[in-house]
Amino acid sequence: MELIDIAERTQCDAEDARLWAAPLGPYQTNCYLYTPNGRTAWIIDPGMDPREVVTTAREQDFQIEAIVLTHAHADHILGIDQVLAAFPDTALVIHKSEEDWLGDPALNLSAAFGSPYSAPKPTRVLTHGESLQIGDECWEVRHTPGHSPGGCSFVAPGGRLAIVGDTLFSGSIGRTDLPGGDFDQLAQSIRRELYSLDAECLCLPGHGPTTTIGQERQHNPFVRR
Repeated sequence: MELIDIAERTQCDAEDARLWAAPLGPYQTNCYLYTPNGRTAWIIDPGMDPREVVTTAREQDFQIEAIVLTHAHADHILGIDQVLAAFPDTALVIHKSEEDWLGDPALNLSAAFGSPYSAPKPTRVLTHGESLQIGDECWEVRHTPGHSPGGCSFVAPGGRLAIVGDTLFSGSIGRTDLPGGDFDQLAQSIRRELYSLDAECLCLPGHGPTTTIGQERQHNPFVRR
């Protein structure tokens, strides 16, 4: 796993707040492991075969508080069972618009992948504007549909770090030709919920390298501010 430098981007002690990324499966879906304090942690979007994520979490002796999902497409959820096997009773959270997608192989696209998968029901469903707490931090839930109806981005306190899933990529955006996709809706989500963040905000996308809000505002060819 790659350790990403997030110094000075959270409200926690920089030595304690750490974030790792691992691209998983043939779609190289970014799975993130985040801790604000060196004790409790989230696993975000456990895609295909998250063994190295589980291994790192165990090596660090983390208490995994939640599996946090940016959306319910198969390449972001196929490792849920492996994580829950390693860390039983971990919360599973997703936006309410895709609550039913987790258990439906047609909606979550796992049937189209040739590996039909029904994930467990979420333990918590999210709505826009809620807070999602880890340790002493409260992250803001921003509903950013367009790639999928329940797409969410999660913004750290202070607004200088955001997990954006497949909403926004470095120099690109999430595809909108899948069921439930809508380009106009995605563009609106990006402009309203992401481009409104600080230019220095570090974006952690579902695929590809990190970027910043300032970089995308100026150079993203698909959605201009």
